[in-house]
Amino acid sequence: MLFRMPGTGKSHLAKALSVFAVKSGKSVHRATLAEPIAALSQAEREGRLADKIRFYAWVSMLIVDEIS
Repeated sequence: MLFRMPGTGKSHLAKALSVFAVKSGKSVHRATLAEPIAALSQAEREGRLADKIRFYAWVSMLIVDEIS
């Protein structure tokens, strides 16, 4: 986990790590913090929460950016 002030290169580093992971055959998902929260809330309302949790658990690398 990387937590620093804005403009320190966290997103750039995350992108580089994700490219390396994909080239190594790994699955990567990138999202803002709001996106998985909204997706999980919607999945719960639709009765598909277990499937959505399985998706997030399945990916090799989950990059959550723009936390603020």
